[in-house]
Amino acid sequence: MVVDRASYLIKIVHAVFLTFLVLSSVQAATTNPLPSWNAGPNKQAILDFVQAVTDKNSKDYVPPELRIASFDMDGTILIEQPRPVIREFNLFYLKRLAQDNPNLKVEPFEAVRKGDLDFLDKNLVLEAIEAGKGLSTNQYCQQVHAFGKTVKHPKFNRAFGELFYEPMLELISYLRENGFRVLIVSGSEQFFVRCMVHPATAIPMTELHGLKRELLFSDNDFLLGTQFLTDATVGIGKPITIHYATGAKPIFAFGNTSGDNEMLAYALSNKTHRSMALWLDHDDGAREYVYAGGVADITHLRKVSMKHDFAKIFKDDTQPK
Repeated sequence: MVVDRASYLIKIVHAVFLTFLVLSSVQAATTNPLPSWNAGPNKQAILDFVQAVTDKNSKDYVPPELRIASFDMDGTILIEQPRPVIREFNLFYLKRLAQDNPNLKVEPFEAVRKGDLDFLDKNLVLEAIEAGKGLSTNQYCQQVHAFGKTVKHPKFNRAFGELFYEPMLELISYLRENGFRVLIVSGSEQFFVRCMVHPATAIPMTELHGLKRELLFSDNDFLLGTQFLTDATVGIGKPITIHYATGAKPIFAFGNTSGDNEMLAYALSNKTHRSMALWLDHDDGAREYVYAGGVADITHLRKVSMKHDFAKIFKDDTQPK
């Protein structure tokens, strides 16, 4: 067989070049694991903390089974203005149901038809229960996935599923790559949290927690029921949820509002292992929103500025810094 020497050499050079690109990418990811974070004290503190708790030669080493990190969802890893995303989903779902069933004259469908947000704001439980009632959990997930891919945010004109904060997704990936067990604990409904967050983060469904709804077992499937259970997942409910899930205190926590205070303090109260807790300050009206989170003044809690610490807000973000 005659071998074309020139073609052979070109293939060799091409293979070497591809190998170089792969190695360069790996090296870049290793040297800059949080590329959407601006260099500064907060980014460095996170890197130093992870290095310390994962280095077996460090006095702060933490075994993998105890490297637990807990995050809030709304406003911490996912946009929450002008309304929490679960409410955007609820209104989208109810509006479509009202349009498909014009003879459905009861509330909240009449309010949805009229655009009566005042009524809906005052009847959040009714709105939430009707959004998905009777669907199997798989059917509900399909609805959430469709919403996340198609319904666009009024300010950014991007699908809600694209409005996870890229720096936070990088942080979650970085922690998981370093042996952390990452939990999301949200005040939003549990199956919404699971269906919305899993595609964006690849965090296992078992680690995604929210407000639990009654489930009805029918024909070997689970249907969404007509009431919420009492174990809330805000305030003290966050540490309770974490303890039920893990039996241990987290060593890392991240939130953004007063509903996260107890979770943040819980992580920082870890006396057995070095711990870290941060809260995200929404102080960037140009690229997102400005609003107060009401987070308590907790000793050793670090404030992360969206304006100064985030090089970009969303994936493929072209907005100016």
